[in-house]
Amino acid sequence: REEFRFLDIGTGTGCIALALTAHLRATGRTVRATAVDRAPTALALAAENTARQSLADAVVVREADLFTPSFADALTRETGTDGGRFDLVVSNPPYITKAEYATLDHSVRAWEDHGALVGEQVGSASQGDVKDDGLVFYRRIASLLAKLLAHDAPGKAPVVAFEVGQGQARAVERMLRDWRGEGTRRLDAEVVKDPWGIERAVFARWDQ
Repeated sequence: REEFRFLDIGTGTGCIALALTAHLRATGRTVRATAVDRAPTALALAAENTARQSLADAVVVREADLFTPSFADALTRETGTDGGRFDLVVSNPPYITKAEYATLDHSVRAWEDHGALVGEQVGSASQGDVKDDGLVFYRRIASLLAKLLAHDAPGKAPVVAFEVGQGQARAVERMLRDWRGEGTRRLDAEVVKDPWGIERAVFARWDQ
């Protein structure tokens, strides 16, 4: 594609969006990234880092809450061409369970943003997700992929890339394999280990 578009959900300081943009640009691609978060403090850092890396012409940082009903429609409407869909959706969302959070060292609980760590929908009396498994963000993103993904992306290229917590990879892999898109489109997923042998990421491609 002449212009490669990707969405980074829960961008935090913007490190994933900025690294991907820089590396893709180095291959000669034209890149347009949309980096979203619901936390104003995170967005301020992401905007500052985008400016420091001289990538403001390629990376748009904006506030958006994944759990609002208009999340997908608002993003795709703003990005414009081809229905505004993305060639790639990436996310390193909150995925720690509430039970695990309670066992974290005090230095983490005292200084790290709870909302950036714990995989739960905040501010909702009824999440529709009674399990404390840390997967609520992955389920929500998966439910929106039909609206977010450009369906003409090449089959070999990943169209979804998630970081996951230890022990969560196989559940997220199944979630993506079970996903059904428009018509007969399906995803094939693979689990990727980190340098210490821990299953740390899940990538998905269009199933050919």
